[in-house]
Amino acid sequence: MKQYFTRFITAISLTVSVIISVYGCATSEEFVRPDTNFTKYKRVAVLPLVDYPAFPGSGVQVADIMSMKLLSSKLTILDRIQTSQILNEQSIGMSGIIDNNTAPEVGKILGVQALLTGSINEYGTTTVDIQVVQGGKPAPMDISAAGITLKLIDCETGQIIWAGSARGTKVGNHVEAIAASKAVEDLLKSFNKHFH
Repeated sequence: MKQYFTRFITAISLTVSVIISVYGCATSEEFVRPDTNFTKYKRVAVLPLVDYPAFPGSGVQVADIMSMKLLSSKLTILDRIQTSQILNEQSIGMSGIIDNNTAPEVGKILGVQALLTGSINEYGTTTVDIQVVQGGKPAPMDISAAGITLKLIDCETGQIIWAGSARGTKVGNHVEAIAASKAVEDLLKSFNKHFH
């Protein structure tokens, strides 16, 4: 009986470990404009991301996570709050979309060579039924997920020179910020390698 119980606990532990590794990770993809000389970008402004529709404020939350994680990079990062204050003083605000027409003006006002912005395309918690033991009763498990798309815009040309998308997940109810942090970390690994 003891041997059966030990195997049962081991099977549950292995299954839970696999579930956590699958649902506690990030996946990503990247675009880099050919022939981009990343060494010319020294100062970058982080702008608020477009919110996920069901979660107002999610874009600001992820932009703050991104700003914190970028502080250890080789770039000089102009913080989102500072950026908003400067642009509001100039009566520009960040309600409009940054494109090849607005990027040069915004870059000049902020004194940056590039703008880092994007959008949140997934943000929430779902409950899935996980069958821990074959033939056993499925157990509910909460999985929080965050999908993020970032783009780096050249302030001189208005062109997107780098873009990336990532999705992070975390086991737990309403821990989207942790899932977003995983996605941001994954994206910034790819992003930062262009500045070394």
